[in-house]
Amino acid sequence: MAFEYVDTFIAVADDCTADIADVPPAEYRGKPTIAAQEFAMLNGHDFEFTMSEVLSQIWVDRKGGPDMADDEREALRAEYFSEGRACFRASPLAKRYGWGFVFNGDGKVALVASDSADYARYAADGDLTQLAAMRSSRK
Repeated sequence: MAFEYVDTFIAVADDCTADIADVPPAEYRGKPTIAAQEFAMLNGHDFEFTMSEVLSQIWVDRKGGPDMADDEREALRAEYFSEGRACFRASPLAKRYGWGFVFNGDGKVALVASDSADYARYAADGDLTQLAAMRSSRK
């Protein structure tokens, strides 16, 4: 079973350079970026997915491609969960592009723009565990 955040808010990293939430570029060197894939899965899909569902789906898609058989997809998914992985605190959305994450009581996640009223409300909510995304640089 994968680790999931519950009733938690992840704020943008202290050294995030985005003043406002920015849509990440779709591709880099001809390949979809992880930030763009995370954004596509989460934007407009509030509280539909857990962190593990998003991260494992993206990892499987990057490893296997769109024409993969279901049994291959399941094998890659099992491989993904066989070792520890980074969480949304390491996401480029929170480290570089100005997006926070809020998790409800079921561990489902929503994307929150750092320049929104919702972001300020979640950041001030004492009922949520407050975390920050990991810094991109050392202090």
